[in-house]
Amino acid sequence: MGADDYITKPFDPIELVARVCSNVRQHERMRPEKMENKLENMDKIEIYDLQIFSNGWKVYKGEREIKLPRREFQMLRFFAVNPDIG
Repeated sequence: MGADDYITKPFDPIELVARVCSNVRQHERMRPEKMENKLENMDKIEIYDLQIFSNGWKVYKGEREIKLPRREFQMLRFFAVNPDIG
């Protein structure tokens, strides 16, 4: 039915509030329009010696360009922008 969580009775109201807040935060992070806005505002993403250029769909590790298929590029960019997901 789509449930992500379950609490058995009796439960502590503080735990209920914490779980609801956690689920709301997770839902907010996963909203597609929020993620797209986040990605659109980042032309260049740098992680150590990895550079991801969104406008040119290019990835560099140091000085060397890494060719990636479109879907792999999108996944790399997504995880670079959202390191706490996954």
